Amino acid sequence: MRICIYARVSTDRQVVEGMSMEDQLNQIRTWAKNSEFFIIQEFLEPGVSAYDDQRPVFDEMINIATTYPPIFDAIVVHSRSRFYRDNALRELVERKLAKNNVKVISITEPLPEEEAAAQLMRNVVGIMGEWQSRENAKHVLRCMRENAVQGYYNGAPTVRNWLQQSHLGSRAQYQ
Repeated sequence: MRICIYARVSTDRQVVEGMSMEDQLNQIRTWAKNSEFFIIQEFLEPGVSAYDDQRPVFDEMINIATTYPPIFDAIVVHSRSRFYRDNALRELVERKLAKNNVKVISITEPLPEEEAAAQLMRNVVGIMGEWQSRENAKHVLRCMRENAVQGYYNGAPTVRNWLQQSHLGSRAQYQ
């Protein structure tokens, strides 16, 4: 089978620190080698959200995949959340790809062979991924608010706290 790889990370921090992109690529490459699949192309999208439908690399990949005849048979991702977080949009894109006989394969979330069962599982996994992402965002926001109440912003001290703790002068000078 001829495949392409799509790997994505959401934040600039992940890009700079190489936290997830290289791991996704290594796992997919190993999986492809073990499956005796031929990698045609790799599409890498650093620092973008899978909720966003303005992903230039993703759009290029979908355009290539929907051109007849397709140059690859499947788009391989580490997990479906790397492909799309919005389940409704994911389903529309996957249906568009299916019309050109291109599948989306997650190496960590295998699907049943039977199409009706596979569609059900794609949607269950997609809805759970979307829910999990929204829950994570809610908890991150709550923690950021609590950090602000305590005088911190994203784990770093505020300027006021830094000045209070520094050797630059007494607290009274900066109030």
